[in-house]
Amino acid sequence: MIPVIAARVSGTVLDTQGRPLANAGVDLMPRVGFAPSAGGASTRSDGTFVISGVPPGEYALRASVQGQQEEYALADVTVAGGDVSGVQLVATKSTPIRGRIVFEPGKGKPPVGPAVRVTAVRPFPMVGVPGTTTGREDGSFELKTASGHAHIRAAVLGSGDWRLSHVLVNGVDVIDTGLDIPGGGGSVDNVLVELTSRHTEISGSVVDASGDRVRDCVVVVFAQDSQRWTGPTRYVAATRPDQESVFHARLPAGDYFAAAFEHPEPQVPTDPEVLAQLRDRAIPLSIADGETKKVELKLSQPPVY
Repeated sequence: MIPVIAARVSGTVLDTQGRPLANAGVDLMPRVGFAPSAGGASTRSDGTFVISGVPPGEYALRASVQGQQEEYALADVTVAGGDVSGVQLVATKSTPIRGRIVFEPGKGKPPVGPAVRVTAVRPFPMVGVPGTTTGREDGSFELKTASGHAHIRAAVLGSGDWRLSHVLVNGVDVIDTGLDIPGGGGSVDNVLVELTSRHTEISGSVVDASGDRVRDCVVVVFAQDSQRWTGPTRYVAATRPDQESVFHARLPAGDYFAAAFEHPEPQVPTDPEVLAQLRDRAIPLSIADGETKKVELKLSQPPVY
């Protein structure tokens, strides 16, 4: 077995005025995979930091002061077996996103604005400075986040009765394409976040080779269009059967594959390489908007990770 050489990543964090930023938290985040962090440190009074024990890989460095969304700093880092020094992170101000939350008429009483959480989601969830806020009483909201490409997501706290249906920016629906968030003192305004109580759901059971129901397994439902497998997609869902051995997956209307396999770990990989393997052993199905469809899946071999 070839030993893994752990490295040190060091550098300096500067504020928006170019001054050393003291007492900032610096996190090293893998750009791929499921590990939450590869290490972290706090900056000294001169803005310097050192993170030790870093294995080879592609990372993003994130620096910010706890409790503050006004300033953040990001930098990409590649560790290839040796120490990485002289990394400089320069803080920039976050960008405000402003809009309002509306509810599509339907069954159920719409919740008030503060019960809705609005989030700017990145292609790599642990990379960047995530922006999250809750709505105001009048349904308006403002969140601050990093510049770059992001998707807006919204959910009602503690309730599964409402789901996101549209994200309109100046009348254009960007729920799946996302939006480009400017930096340099810019802003994103006129964002309309719409939620609906109408659900599209795929449910059913999983059986083994003997036809007996299986509860200890994972069900992955994913779009037939592989272009919808990446980023903060709404078209991939991983779930497990409940106590009654019935699984439930809520997704947008569309054409999907569904596969079931044994997977004891709590985190279920759904990256494109895994989905490509599952496609060959999955069943195809289609579901219309607002439809509830029941299916029976046969337990298959797990993918190779």
